[in-house]
Amino acid sequence: MIRQVEEDIRTYGIIERGDRITVGLSGGADSVCLLFLLLDLQKRYALTVTAVHVHHGLRGASADADEAFVRALCARLSVPLTVYHADVRAQAKSWGFSEEETGRRLRYALLQEAAAGGKIATAHHADDNAETVLYNILRGTGLAGLAGIPQINGNVIRPLLHVTRAQIEAELAARGERWCTDETNLTGDYTRNRIRNDLLPLAEQAVNAGARAHLNALARQAAEAADLIRTLAQDWLAVHADFAETAATLPLADFAALAPPVKKRVLQLCVVRLAGHARDVTAVQLEAAAALPGKRVGAAVDLPWGLSVRRGYDRLRIGTAEEAGEPVFSAEFRFFDRPEGVLPPRNPYTKWFDYDKIKDTLTWRARRQGDTIAIAGGRKKTLARFMIDEKIPKALRARLPVLADGDAIVWVAGGRISETYKISAETARVVAVTFRPGTKRSETDE
Repeated sequence: MIRQVEEDIRTYGIIERGDRITVGLSGGADSVCLLFLLLDLQKRYALTVTAVHVHHGLRGASADADEAFVRALCARLSVPLTVYHADVRAQAKSWGFSEEETGRRLRYALLQEAAAGGKIATAHHADDNAETVLYNILRGTGLAGLAGIPQINGNVIRPLLHVTRAQIEAELAARGERWCTDETNLTGDYTRNRIRNDLLPLAEQAVNAGARAHLNALARQAAEAADLIRTLAQDWLAVHADFAETAATLPLADFAALAPPVKKRVLQLCVVRLAGHARDVTAVQLEAAAALPGKRVGAAVDLPWGLSVRRGYDRLRIGTAEEAGEPVFSAEFRFFDRPEGVLPPRNPYTKWFDYDKIKDTLTWRARRQGDTIAIAGGRKKTLARFMIDEKIPKALRARLPVLADGDAIVWVAGGRISETYKISAETARVVAVTFRPGTKRSETDE
């Protein structure tokens, strides 16, 4: 198994000399095996290895036993450990997600907090990847979903992604090591459990014994195809695109000649260049925008964050609206007593604020000359400087809504919030605000 992991290190560069790596350590076989393998590699790569365990508050004595096991294991191996306790059930009710999804979001948020900029290693393996690909296929997906779990995603690495669960258990047995079993993984309570315990075994029995291996092979092919499309789109943009401060223009005839998947990737990359991300841009919007060369001059497709794609005589323009206008969005406000032991959501579009610190009426508006926002240390920063430091593209700064309490800035939508209104240990009441960037109706000559 170590040879497979080292091959992935050489092929994908998932680990580099001197890395600080935080392991998500549940106590299950996968994460325990991952910890041992990283410790095997520690001297060779001069790694700093630490661990994080999250107690979800869902399984009572079983979860307590897992925590005790992890504490004993890390003490024996001299691995620094951070343990977090979370009330996933209460948090799920607050966020409106399933317990499964809430637990996943909380784990990653806490891992990021503990990693403090270093790498995070999770123990996803080949069987997990096969389950994910099948899940994505059944609910509807594109190439990104077919590619399954990425081996590297930002600072998150998955060294065991090409190792099977059977290999993991065999490795631990050879070492004489024990692990914990999460009994909820054996039930049909969660969608992924049903895929793991029922659907995949049935597929292997009724269709092909190599179903898991074939799904992993499909994922690798899809990832390669997605990489190729991205490279073709990047190369095309480098030659043909004209980027200005607020827009990109593309030669219409050359764009129309591109293969459909490359067209959509070109448009998506333009959005990322102008807005800093492509969140909330849907496949339907990209399909409509890619079809604009066949529409009348002036036809347009509106995108989130005040961006649009418009067909000219011989050019396609992606950028902010040429005419002034109010950004299109919706927002939801919820008021409640602060739940005990529940963390605020780590979501760029939903934020919690201390209700009792609000002095006036919360309103959405555009930024104004002289606006400031409170930052750490009791200091204030001009909103203009704040947006620059937050790397908000200049094209979006004037159109990005801000939430204000009278003249005081509470939140720049999609970004950070004012220190003044943050939740603290003394917070009694909460106002939760969810911002949803909207789109106007597309004009595509249907």
